Amino acid sequence: MRRAIKTIGILFLGVILSGCTVGMPYNRIKADLPKLSAGKSRVFVYRTFIVPELMHPRVVLIDGKPFGDALTGTASYRDVAPGAHEFSIADRHSKLKVQLQPGKVTFLRITIVTAKDSGIDTIIKVIPSNKAEADLHGINVIEAKVRDLVK
Repeated sequence: MRRAIKTIGILFLGVILSGCTVGMPYNRIKADLPKLSAGKSRVFVYRTFIVPELMHPRVVLIDGKPFGDALTGTASYRDVAPGAHEFSIADRHSKLKVQLQPGKVTFLRITIVTAKDSGIDTIIKVIPSNKAEADLHGINVIEAKVRDLVK
């Protein structure tokens, strides 16, 4: 009984949080995204929808500065200068160095994992575009910003 109540609570929270994300599904807006400016790179950061992760929003950093929230079942993007960048999660161990190419789109997936020595951790991984686009089908693209929900 206790487990059923916890599951219902998580699902209810998911419904509430989904109202916070707004946005449109990637597959519906992909063709309408702004054209990538000359000399820039586009980075998509996303999380697939996994119910247990609803309780764990994260703030993504690029070179130590806020990129935006990573909420389960959402994606966001920014156009940035090409070159070497370090992506990380605020208050987490995982860091990822990425060499961004001009005129190219890079997809980064955020996943929460169980780390043997530190409990829960979050990893960032570059995902090939064909796999990422399959993951993104139906995931809402939201504005890349840090909301009050995540500190």
